Amino acid sequence: MKIKLILGASILLLSSNVNAFDVYTDRVSWEAAVSNINTEQFNTILDNNPVLVFDSGITSTSTNGLIANFVNDAFEFNGGVVDRVSDPDLVIEWTIPEPIYAFGADFKSIDSDGLKVLGNFDGAGEQTISIASELYTDTVPCVQCISGFFGIVGSASFDSIVWATDNSEETFQIDDFSYAAVAPVTIDIKPGSDPNPVNPRSNGVIPVAVMGSTDFDAMQVDFSTVTFGPDGATPAHDGHVEDVNDDGFMDAVFHFRTQETGIICGDTEATLNGETFDETRFTGTDTIKTVGCNGTSSLRAGAMSWMLLLGLSVLGLWRLNRR
Repeated sequence: MKIKLILGASILLLSSNVNAFDVYTDRVSWEAAVSNINTEQFNTILDNNPVLVFDSGITSTSTNGLIANFVNDAFEFNGGVVDRVSDPDLVIEWTIPEPIYAFGADFKSIDSDGLKVLGNFDGAGEQTISIASELYTDTVPCVQCISGFFGIVGSASFDSIVWATDNSEETFQIDDFSYAAVAPVTIDIKPGSDPNPVNPRSNGVIPVAVMGSTDFDAMQVDFSTVTFGPDGATPAHDGHVEDVNDDGFMDAVFHFRTQETGIICGDTEATLNGETFDETRFTGTDTIKTVGCNGTSSLRAGAMSWMLLLGLSVLGLWRLNRR
């Protein structure tokens, strides 16, 4: 998981009510909007080093000459970054050990108004958000006094974050960092079939089962939230529950129109996303083997060859007639 935080002189303001993701400046509201929360409290003191691994498994990698990348004896993370305009790699990158869709941080201090976060929070590409501009108000006595909670709830899963700056140098401190993990589930594309052949040119549907188990109750899946494939296809019709593999657990079965999934020739896997009735987000991926691609390509190539030969023949006859 990747998140990028950037400190900079220029401020990019994003509305807190954008459709792709939501910004929160209150921890209580953020926690009410998510589930499956984990929190890194920085309970282990870590010296300044290029690479740190926190107790939660989050890895913090500094590429900025070690201005600051450590956990102090007050159990706070201290980060420092420098001007990324001259070098975009001068950042601190956090890698989270599991897919998440939301994060929130309690900032003890932010040294200036340039702190930003970068991440792909909606699956459509990297966004840049000014954290300081979200937290700064007229009641704050000084820019260096900026503190408080900042959180994001995305519409897609991501697996890393990066802190950086456009200023000459910036530092910040975080008390606690929380994230909402996406629950992993097992799915079976085309149940009973192996290796799950999919023809991207088909006008039919692809059956996909969300498998129930001792760890996951498929009967709690909210059918209205389920999407499948790179383009997030919705079910072609209402799903249903059945025990597709006779293991004693009910599974949720859906059918998706192939042309709406975004699967293309050469893809080797496809992912299903959704939520349960208690709004726990889940994701599952299964392998596929695309078919109906090479034959069509060969046929098309053969047709092009015959057209080329025909064109050359016509050109040859035309030249002969001119002699």
